[in-house]
Amino acid sequence: MGIEMKKYIWPLILSAAINLSIIFAIFHWGVKHNTNEISLKSAVDVNLSSFAHHSHDMHHAGNQNQLHWLQQHYGKAIAIKRAFKAGQHLKGYVVSLKSNPQERSIIYSINGGKYYFMGTIIDNQGKNISQANAHKYITSIINKSIYQAAVKLPGIVHGRKKAPQAIIIIDPNSNLFPQQWNGLNYDIAQGMFSVKWVLVNYLKPMGPDIASDILQSKDPIAAMDYNANHYNAETQTGGYVKNLSVPYHIKNILRNNWNFVQ
Repeated sequence: MGIEMKKYIWPLILSAAINLSIIFAIFHWGVKHNTNEISLKSAVDVNLSSFAHHSHDMHHAGNQNQLHWLQQHYGKAIAIKRAFKAGQHLKGYVVSLKSNPQERSIIYSINGGKYYFMGTIIDNQGKNISQANAHKYITSIINKSIYQAAVKLPGIVHGRKKAPQAIIIIDPNSNLFPQQWNGLNYDIAQGMFSVKWVLVNYLKPMGPDIASDILQSKDPIAAMDYNANHYNAETQTGGYVKNLSVPYHIKNILRNNWNFVQ
């Protein structure tokens, strides 16, 4: 973790281990700043191959005619989210299937509407234009919405308030929890970043509900430290077992956290 965090406003790191824990780390300097510098692999591959068409009658069409052509031919199936200039004689249209609006892809128009296609564009310098556009016009927008929702989640803050913050969503019964906790302690102590731990309980729905126990602790940081350092790897159970009843407000927090993950 020796990266200079000050170089970034919101670098975002996301990883998920479905059967063990869900870790969602977001490094940032503040909610009020905006940037597209989000370091995630950008790939949105939607099966829209039927959109690849050649339209001879659109050779001299302008921007409005190109949009009209797409809407006329595919308006019943797709929604066009936005248009952008993708390069010389090249225009891009961000689209989604109306049956699945969350998934997006890009249709390209060449030479004012002479050709329409979907696929990979590489320029004569070897740059992957399609990947760059997917990152800019699809992935970064999705990540921004995820970020804005994640910062609103309640959690246990560990570290200095003014340090860049990481948000980690994890089940304290996961065998990744002690690794995460002990692996980050040094950097947190040095003020490189702080961590907001957002707890979920899904590994042991029948108990022990350690996430609830920790959230009810008078000193949640100490409870999490004990949980990590007394972890039972054989039973995949955290060490902070109190078997407390789960009050309604705690149950609500855990349910909302899990809904966010899903």
